[in-house]
Amino acid sequence: MCRGLIVSAVYNKALALHPDSPAGSAAITLVNADVERIIAGSINLHEIWASLVEVCLAVVLLGVKLGYPCVAPVILAIGMEEFFNFSSLLDVPGGWLTFSGPIVSTVATLVLARYIGGPQRTWIKAVEKRVHQTSKVLQSLDSVFISGLADHATRIIQSLRVDELRVSRKFRLMLSWNVAVCKSSLNKARY
Repeated sequence: MCRGLIVSAVYNKALALHPDSPAGSAAITLVNADVERIIAGSINLHEIWASLVEVCLAVVLLGVKLGYPCVAPVILAIGMEEFFNFSSLLDVPGGWLTFSGPIVSTVATLVLARYIGGPQRTWIKAVEKRVHQTSKVLQSLDSVFISGLADHATRIIQSLRVDELRVSRKFRLMLSWNVAVCKSSLNKARY
C-alpha cells in the first residue's frame, strides 16, 4: 500500500513539472530504486513499538504469576550472558565484560549509522549519473545508431556502471558490517 502511494505521488508531481525539466525525468527513472529503499527501511517500523509493548505485557503477565523473578528474562535479553562461560571464553578476570549483547550491538549500529550516510549519498549520485546518461542515450537512440556511436555509448554507460559499483563498495561494506552487528545480538541472546 505504501509503495503505491509513494509511486503515485511521485508520478503526480512529475506530471505537474514542465516537460523539459530534468527533474521530472530523474524522478521517474529513479522512482523504483528510491521506493525500494524507503520500503526496505520502513518495513520493520511497527516491529519496534510492537516489540516493546509485547515485552512489557509479557513481563507484567509473568510478574502476576511469579513476582520479582519476572525480570530475569529481561536481564537475559539485555545481554547478561552466562557469567562463567562467556568470561572464560574471553579470559577476562571477574567477567564484567559479559554485559554485552544487544546493548553493544545497538551502540555499534549507531556508530556505523553516523558514517554510512556519506558513502550512500555518493553511491546514489553515481546511480543518478548513470541513469541520466542512459536515458539521454535512449532518447536519441536513432541518432546514436545512425551516427555509428552505439559502441561508444555502450562503453560510456558500462564505464559509468563500473564506476557506480566501485563507489558503492564502501557503502555495501558498511551495510554488511551493520547487518553483521545487528544479527550478532540475536545470536548472543539466550531464550
